[in-house]
Amino acid sequence: MNTIGTFLCCRAVSPHMRAQRSGRIINVTSGTAFKGVPMLMHYVVSKGAVISMTRSLARELGPDNITVNAIAPGYILSAGNLENPEFM
Repeated sequence: MNTIGTFLCCRAVSPHMRAQRSGRIINVTSGTAFKGVPMLMHYVVSKGAVISMTRSLARELGPDNITVNAIAPGYILSAGNLENPEFM
């Protein structure tokens, strides 16, 4: 869902932004895509795909004055993470 949801949202809004020749897309990825995390390959790979998608969209939509960026929050010390110290 991380990848397909982001793709579908960008696909839905980009025609409207292109028509008005402006817009901003901000995708949410994760810091795990830059360093990897054991036992979460499915998550890390999907967030890495969002980074690549963001870069490609920025190049594709830039000429239409549409900015595409991604934010990559870092590690959050949550209850779930505390229960699984092997991910820390």
